[in-house]
Amino acid sequence: MNNCDIGELVMTQANKKSEEFIGAIKVYINYWERQNGTVRENMEGLAFSILVMLDGCSGSFGGNIETLSKENICFHELFTK
Repeated sequence: MNNCDIGELVMTQANKKSEEFIGAIKVYINYWERQNGTVRENMEGLAFSILVMLDGCSGSFGGNIETLSKENICFHELFTK
């Protein structure tokens, strides 16, 4: 099994947090897509929103980078799941 084989992941608390994290990113994508800024401003807004989540300062995600890094999870695969 490679490090990114989602099919064999056990649904631990960290995995649930990872799915919440991906869900929050998708909400932010939808939000920033609807803003009237330039493409760059919207992309910077999205990046900032994600960084705030990783810092643990977001109301939309109750975690931080430490809660996400406890398990070996490939976020790019969770994102496209």
